Amino acid sequence: MDEYLETLYHYILEIRRSDHLVKSKEFQTCQQEILQAWEALESVVSSEQQQALDNLFSARDQLSFFEEQWLFLEGIALGKWLARQT
Repeated sequence: MDEYLETLYHYILEIRRSDHLVKSKEFQTCQQEILQAWEALESVVSSEQQQALDNLFSARDQLSFFEEQWLFLEGIALGKWLARQT
C-alpha cells in the first residue's frame, strides 16, 4: 500500500471505527459475549490447551488482518472505477 492509502486505512480502522463501530450496542454486546465465553473456557482448559488456543487465535487474527487489508484495497479499487464511470 502506498503512504496515502496506508494513512487512510489506519484512519478508518483507528478513528472511524472507534467513533462509530465500537460505540454501537451490537458491537459492545458481541464483545462482552466473547469475553464471557473466553473466561468460561479459561476455567476448564489446561495451560497447554490454553497455549494452543492462544496460538490459534493469534493465527486467526493475522489472517483477519490480511483479509481487512484486501477488502480495503478492493473498496478503493471499486471507488476509483466508479469515479471513472461518471
